[in-house]
Amino acid sequence: GGVVRTHLPLFNDSTPMNPSRLLLRLARLASRALPAFIAGVIVMSATAAPLDAAEIRKVISLLLNHPSLSAYYHFDVRPQRIPLKVVNQSAQALDLAGVLAAGKPTELASAADRNSLVIKRFSVDAGRATLVFEFLPEGVLGTAQFIKVDGSWKLDELELAER
Repeated sequence: GGVVRTHLPLFNDSTPMNPSRLLLRLARLASRALPAFIAGVIVMSATAAPLDAAEIRKVISLLLNHPSLSAYYHFDVRPQRIPLKVVNQSAQALDLAGVLAAGKPTELASAADRNSLVIKRFSVDAGRATLVFEFLPEGVLGTAQFIKVDGSWKLDELELAER
């Protein structure tokens, strides 16, 4: 058994190296690159800051007022659905102050009843937000994708399915 030699031009020299020398070089490289990598992760995490209350209200408002979803409210023949009760089962804190649904008031409720819209998941990641929800009285399940464009949130995609 001879020694396996590996040539890596990445190290700025043309000396072939044996596996132990290669491991030493990689360890040195990692010790220099790791702090920069960690700093990059911290900076990237800082740019994916959580939404403030006004942004949360904007995202929720875009969802609740989208014609495809608001068509299920039937407020005109189902007045018991006013105010629209929103139940938050996500980890994201919600503030619905001033948020309307199809021109009617909303209310943050602690427990779901048969007239509730339940937010099951609300996640935010680097200029994108996703809401998974269910409108219980009509058996509608949905996923809404939002994007932040030029500092404003926009509803990018809404998928609805009836049970």
